[in-house]
Amino acid sequence: MPGFEALLAENGDVVGWVSIPGTAVDYPVMQTKDDPFFYLHRDFSKNRRYSGLPFLDARCALGQPDEVYLIYGHNMKNGTMFGTLLDYRQEGYWREHPAVRFDTLHASGEYAVMAVMVTKANQGGDAAFAYDRQVALPTREAYEDFVRQVKAAALYETGVTAAFGERLLLLSTCCATQEQGRLVVVAKRVNN
Repeated sequence: MPGFEALLAENGDVVGWVSIPGTAVDYPVMQTKDDPFFYLHRDFSKNRRYSGLPFLDARCALGQPDEVYLIYGHNMKNGTMFGTLLDYRQEGYWREHPAVRFDTLHASGEYAVMAVMVTKANQGGDAAFAYDRQVALPTREAYEDFVRQVKAAALYETGVTAAFGERLLLLSTCCATQEQGRLVVVAKRVNN
């Protein structure tokens, strides 16, 4: 995609760009498969920085048809990184910001927010919805079960749903409403 050449020349770990129009979310997305959490506390120049950068789950392979794109980012109190995602707990905020962009190195991506959920980080045998364990949904049954669980955990109804074969994007950040809490914005791709 145009525009990524300069970023790649500066840092080969960049795999895309995530943005939500009208919000502070407008960042490069990084991925390091050999050190999955490298950008948890690193900036684009790989220097230590508490806020880190949004990063794609190391298990995700861009371009695979059954892949769920799972991007993690810090919930910063000053509203940077994924801090403004917490505002999605209010339905009115979703109405004002119903779309997410995730452009990869090879394709542009427009996504419609279909659900916002608050859950717990997976604790092994915990009963919480393990949204972060499923980065591939290769069968219709697995896909439909995942969407069903997302819709059941949603804080409110958006009227947006997904059908087998449609790409899903998950933006995940910490949420202090419970121990190990996570807020997850789930969106489906609306352009091909």
